[in-house]
Amino acid sequence: MRAAHIHDWREAVKNGVITQAEGDQLAAAHEAVAKVIEVDDFPPEALSPQYKKPAEVHRFFPGAR
Repeated sequence: MRAAHIHDWREAVKNGVITQAEGDQLAAAHEAVAKVIEVDDFPPEALSPQYKKPAEVHRFFPGAR
């Protein structure tokens, strides 16, 4: 694909640069990577118990949470 200057696996399959099986493998790899890098937003305390502070931590700063 690099030598043919083709970046899309679908186009590479269409032009006969790679086989359909190779295209399917690339599609599966692309989907797996997309799932791994998909970002969710979680508050820090949901990710680690280190972020859960006991109530007495805030006794010096009553307005803080």
